Amino acid sequence: MNYHYSGQAQTRLGHQFTSAALVRFGEDPVPLLERFKVSQALHTESYPYRTATQEMIHVVQDCLAAGVPMAGLLLDGEFGRDAAVTFSREHQIPVLIRAKANMTVQFEGESLTLDALSRQFPPERCHLYAEFGWRVRRLPVAREVGGFDVLIVWRKVHGEWTRFFLFSTFGGDVTVRSLLRAWKARWGIEVIHRFFKQNLGLGRCHCRTI
Repeated sequence: MNYHYSGQAQTRLGHQFTSAALVRFGEDPVPLLERFKVSQALHTESYPYRTATQEMIHVVQDCLAAGVPMAGLLLDGEFGRDAAVTFSREHQIPVLIRAKANMTVQFEGESLTLDALSRQFPPERCHLYAEFGWRVRRLPVAREVGGFDVLIVWRKVHGEWTRFFLFSTFGGDVTVRSLLRAWKARWGIEVIHRFFKQNLGLGRCHCRTI
């Protein structure tokens, strides 16, 4: 699941869309929905405003009601809130979410941001997953909503190591390799966005007034 934007996303009437797809590593994604998401200024009964977490829950409930089986959810950073972890626990649906570097977690009795945590685990202290060319460290952490795992992922961009973070409520029986393959599969949703924008005119906002 993801958000994407029209070319005028920063304007008052810029369009924002929620998209969801079934993804499998190495295969084309199967789109499930493409839904216009409104701002608070454009809220109506037909198109209600929802926060990112509310939208995620709404989509999941629609998919479950339609009989779509879910092994887990892959969510981009907009959905990376404590409420997503709580939802995952309550509904027994694991999530893998891109986390922000300023997220604060408890690790070995110390409270620190993911950015600070990554400085303790530079690339040379992380396991190399040759399939991706990434170095990764999986660490158990906690917040008030409970415990989960954080993945510190180092990858080379233009010859320099850069890092991003994922957090996961998948069980320990799900390997890091499986989680990385799932996250790589999520890129298929971004490919769908490109086709939508190129072929359906979703790259521009066609609304001129409220």
